[in-house]
Amino acid sequence: MNITTLKVFKILGFSFAGFGLLFVIIGLSVGIGMKNSYEKFIESAVKTTAVISDITYDIIPAQNYNETSSRSYNVFVTFNTEIRENITAKLDYYSSSMKIGQTIEIYYDPLNPYHIESGSPMYWLFLLIFSGVGFIFVILGGIFIVVSFRQDQRVKMLIDGGHYVMAEIVDAQLNYSVRINGRYPFVIQCEYEDGNGKYFFESGDIFMDPRRYIGEKIKVWVEKEYYGNYYVDLNSLYKTKIVN
Repeated sequence: MNITTLKVFKILGFSFAGFGLLFVIIGLSVGIGMKNSYEKFIESAVKTTAVISDITYDIIPAQNYNETSSRSYNVFVTFNTEIRENITAKLDYYSSSMKIGQTIEIYYDPLNPYHIESGSPMYWLFLLIFSGVGFIFVILGGIFIVVSFRQDQRVKMLIDGGHYVMAEIVDAQLNYSVRINGRYPFVIQCEYEDGNGKYFFESGDIFMDPRRYIGEKIKVWVEKEYYGNYYVDLNSLYKTKIVN
């Protein structure tokens, strides 16, 4: 089994985990802030039943030719205050199940009855969606980091085993399955032949063009009894050790 590029997995792992953690932190911070604001509003608000009087929408133009325009819905409800004042105000959310004439529970500020909140607070939905996406990225990043760690250990075991062969570089091709910062990395194909036969090896990804090294030798760490488990040591191409 080839041991693939360690740096790619590390970059992806920490990038995904960092991006996801940022989403989680923002989601929790904003969600908790919305929760505290809602609960503070409810303390002095008046609960009542309102009727959905109108549902309108605004067209949001597409940003580019690959997208289609979308709709932003506005829900208006009508209710009576404690002093029999008839109020029509905009609700703070929309659901596809809403229909004109439907009754819903709301809270309104007795000092400013046009300030209303729904009886079903939406901060939990915000927390679920925003932080949920973040957790997914954290999990994906964690998987990449674990894979990278396990590969590090396998490389160390091969190198500690002390057995390697000097294989000849026969080709170098772009790996179109990986793209980082708009660049595709190269992979090196090399071969080694002894009395038992010919062996073919493929390196992990390298973002420096290695085609000038075709025909030269490269160190490949292998298990002594099983060349199918190997690691192409890209650092052996250079006089000084570098990180790909």
